[in-house]
Amino acid sequence: MRVWMNVMAKGNVFESVLMLMVKSRRGKEKETAPPEDVAVGSMRARRSTGVKIWETPLDDFVQAPRGHGDVPYRPTWRDGPLYKHEAAYQAELFYEKMGDTHSIRSNTCFEKHIHKPDLRALGCYEKIVKLDWEEVLDFRGNESGEVYLRSVMEWLSTLTKNNGSDPPRTVTLTGKVNGKPTTMSLASLSQVSKFDSKADSFYTFIKEDDYYNDQKKIVGGNVIYLELFLLDKGVAMKRDNLKPLVRVLLSLVVSNVTPRMRDMMGVQNWELVVLFALMTGQVHFPFRQLVMLHIWQSRNKRQEKLIPHARLINGFLRKHGVAPISDKPFEKPHATWSIAKMCTGDRIRHVKTKLWHKIKFGDGAKLKVLQWGKQPPSQGEMDDLDSSEEEVLRLRREVGFQVGEGGSR
Repeated sequence: MRVWMNVMAKGNVFESVLMLMVKSRRGKEKETAPPEDVAVGSMRARRSTGVKIWETPLDDFVQAPRGHGDVPYRPTWRDGPLYKHEAAYQAELFYEKMGDTHSIRSNTCFEKHIHKPDLRALGCYEKIVKLDWEEVLDFRGNESGEVYLRSVMEWLSTLTKNNGSDPPRTVTLTGKVNGKPTTMSLASLSQVSKFDSKADSFYTFIKEDDYYNDQKKIVGGNVIYLELFLLDKGVAMKRDNLKPLVRVLLSLVVSNVTPRMRDMMGVQNWELVVLFALMTGQVHFPFRQLVMLHIWQSRNKRQEKLIPHARLINGFLRKHGVAPISDKPFEKPHATWSIAKMCTGDRIRHVKTKLWHKIKFGDGAKLKVLQWGKQPPSQGEMDDLDSSEEEVLRLRREVGFQVGEGGSR
């Protein structure tokens, strides 16, 4: 019995020693184990002290980590064109630039219906026909005014440019809607409407850099100034320095040809070459190329919160079978461009008489044009201006004077 107890005691001691050795080995393994593979920026808490220890070295935070859900990467657009940023982030940056729904709608240029009799009265309809731009005047997009703005936005946000083999004639713009790529080109725009119906040899295709930055390569600066500006007022880029008729045309250009919505008291350099083409007919710009130039520029310019040619882009997408993102379009009734509509504001006054349009600008410049379909008064005939207050007073004085003379006889 005593021998058995000694054996058992020795066995307990052996087990105790064995347990101590195992625990000691586990401690060493824990000390030599490799560090845990933790996610970037994660941390763990020591329960004993409550102190938080960052597992990521400080140097890893110099650049924002990408591809980790716990620390999302937020792209920023500080300068430069959008197309130079990483393709994966361009759509997000574009939407961020445009803002919320109200901002998008407020900064969208919807082409206006053109009142042709006023263009004829100004003598500009024939100039537009000479450029082969009749379809520009007739284009209205959807007759109901509906525009699928969400589809237009998605197409613009994913837009890429391909110069092709013979730029600028072969330039194309490709964007996606619902994952479907749709390419805009000179040919595809002609399918929307018969813009620029003449042969390519008729038109002056322009380089993008010349159009925006070096217009003298298209038309000499002195020639433009003589044609468009009141030279006694200088050639500063202000609307009030333009000739009165050119100012009226500028309002048409910035709504339907080269859209913009800011600095309406100024004039842009590229608008001068378009105005020169309209006034003289000496340069034949293809309207389709101007459309693509302005779509690409407004999309890629950080300061330009603008969607140009919204009705045309919408018609282009529908023509090419792109299913709209939303079943509910934005309803935007057609506004009208006319002399009277153009003269809204404190700085322009418009009076329409039985025969004439009389326009007086804020700087004192005046423009008087005969209404389309009216005949000017013949020599010796009273010039009918009786809807203006000054002419009413004049006529009353003349009638009163004649009556007085007749009574005295």
